[in-house]
Amino acid sequence: MREPVSQLVPHSPSAPASASLPASECPPPKKGAEAEGRSIANLVETAALERLRERQFVDDAELAEIEANERLVARIKQGSRDARARRGRFVG
Repeated sequence: MREPVSQLVPHSPSAPASASLPASECPPPKKGAEAEGRSIANLVETAALERLRERQFVDDAELAEIEANERLVARIKQGSRDARARRGRFVG
């Protein structure tokens, strides 16, 4: 039996976004920014953009697994057709 869709999507709230050090071992942002020769604002902006990029896209293995699930692909296509025809209720 295939895994539920929530297991296929890597960025669900229960899935870690990336492997990282425990907070107790991470240097404070100011020291990290200084070590890289940039401002804290630039460090924060870069980190935020990287995290958004991680959450928006799936890797090749995940995409292959999604595409192999015919039932899921059919549901996605039907949802796309429904959205294009403005059928159903949209939640935001």
